[in-house]
Amino acid sequence: MGYYNKVVMEQGDPPQCLGIDWGKYNDMPTPWKRITRDEFDVLFHCNAYSIQWMDYKQTYNPEDKEKDWHAPVAATHIYMFGGRGVCLAVRESYINEEQARKLKADWIGNDKYYGYALQYYRIGCQHEHTEDRGRYMFDHLIHCKDCGWSGAMTRQAKEPKQ
Repeated sequence: MGYYNKVVMEQGDPPQCLGIDWGKYNDMPTPWKRITRDEFDVLFHCNAYSIQWMDYKQTYNPEDKEKDWHAPVAATHIYMFGGRGVCLAVRESYINEEQARKLKADWIGNDKYYGYALQYYRIGCQHEHTEDRGRYMFDHLIHCKDCGWSGAMTRQAKEPKQ
């Protein structure tokens, strides 16, 4: 068993920070914002030292307004980088390419008909109303006026270049 899996099992409940409402078991945590794979890659790989908490759950499509008990769910991996004020999620569905286009998801075909559709999300506060509290090495010390989070954020990694 890996170190982070052990930490998650011992930790239990998700961290209560960044203004996140974790919802019921099959709900995507809110608030959420759909992001591109490039934005996800920058936030995941360039914005923190290590994952502080992670989880797996099956979630309804958060963009589907009509949720009912027989709606399809998708495997969702959630990663919390609390030290940098970032929580990310990836939804993974095993569907055909046409269904992936309807979801506006990245599709990675692994056979003739089916493949993985990936959707990327940033969960929690987007830290749009922050105040800069000085510098520490290459980072800016930031305080979010919306959710109260304080920490270091590398300016280059905050907004990915398009």
